Amino acid sequence: MLIPSAAAASGDISLSSMSFSTERILEGQSVRIWASALNNSPYDLLGSIRFSNQFGIINVDQPISALAGNTDDVFVDWFPPSSGYYTITTTVIPWDPTDDDISNNVIAKQIFVEADMDHDGIPDDEDDDRDGDGVSNDDDAFPDDSGESEDTDGDGIGNNADDDDDNDGVLDDDDAFPDDPYHHSDQDDDGIPDDEDDDRDGDGLSNDDEDKADTDPDNPDTDGDGYLDGHDPFPTNPSEWQDTDGDGQGDNSDPDIDGDLVDNDSDSDPYNSSPSADTDKEVYLTNIGDEVIFDASASSDDGSIINYIWDFDGEILDGPVITRNFDAKGLQTATLTVYDENGQSDTTEFKVRVLNLRFIIWALLFALTLISLAYYLIYRYNREARNKKPAKKATAKAKKTSKKIKKKK
Repeated sequence: MLIPSAAAASGDISLSSMSFSTERILEGQSVRIWASALNNSPYDLLGSIRFSNQFGIINVDQPISALAGNTDDVFVDWFPPSSGYYTITTTVIPWDPTDDDISNNVIAKQIFVEADMDHDGIPDDEDDDRDGDGVSNDDDAFPDDSGESEDTDGDGIGNNADDDDDNDGVLDDDDAFPDDPYHHSDQDDDGIPDDEDDDRDGDGLSNDDEDKADTDPDNPDTDGDGYLDGHDPFPTNPSEWQDTDGDGQGDNSDPDIDGDLVDNDSDSDPYNSSPSADTDKEVYLTNIGDEVIFDASASSDDGSIINYIWDFDGEILDGPVITRNFDAKGLQTATLTVYDENGQSDTTEFKVRVLNLRFIIWALLFALTLISLAYYLIYRYNREARNKKPAKKATAKAKKTSKKIKKKK
């Protein structure tokens, strides 16, 4: 193996300087340490520089190649693991120490590394949250422990490590309110403590109503039939849990489940009651030739109505709202039949009274005319009668006066 000439040469190589990339060094923050080696001989020299502190070597030795009378600079990056004082030492190590002066091979400096617990680049004495847990020091029960910030029961053990945060004697894993020493149970998980919950088992039936119904306020399904007490018409009967027609008899024993007066065995859909046909009026009053609006929107079904059939003495019309006029007076009877999606139907009867209003109006006008004429004649007769009475009185008075005159003579 051929060795370069510089490697075979010997001479004095020394450390001329050591410097740091920043004057303020923080815990956990990278700092670059520079060292400069000076070749004091007329030969090109090889060697390495070692960076270390009181705890050991920093990084690895850095090789140098210094030309005669010149320098070579090298560096390492260091991450101080903790705060405190460190003695940083740089040592030049020549490849051939024969003519080397060891007295100038070492430079040592003492530095102070400031505390920066969360390594965020802010010194702890200036950091509002020095442990970096997102909770300010003022609000942090453990400002120097990033794993803890609360101590609900004040026992000196952080909540994350404390099995009973509120010190109520119930372990956190079994406590619905681990931070509340006054409450620990919430059966229905609604966020309301059982001792303050009006319906603590969350079955839709209040505790008071459970007492009245003789059901268990701590069991959401007292009869165990799979239906919550508050939604079970028969909460204490495990054989019944539904009453489709609301007749007080459970579906499992009701011969007419939907209450449409059709036995289940004969009912195409025993859980679907027949629709109910309904018109907006029971009796419609109209005039010959006038258009009448017939409205069946009041009809109902537990599903949907798909057909509305109107029957006017054999004339069939279809639709929830229809119009029709009539050309003859009299009282007519018609029907409305509605059908639901299951083919079930219901029929209702209504009446239409058709009048000849024009004749009635003319008759009324004629009657009013006769009445007015009668009143006028009566008025004229009374007036003439009143005018005749004063004349008779005047004649009688004149006769009486004449008699008095004759007697005086």
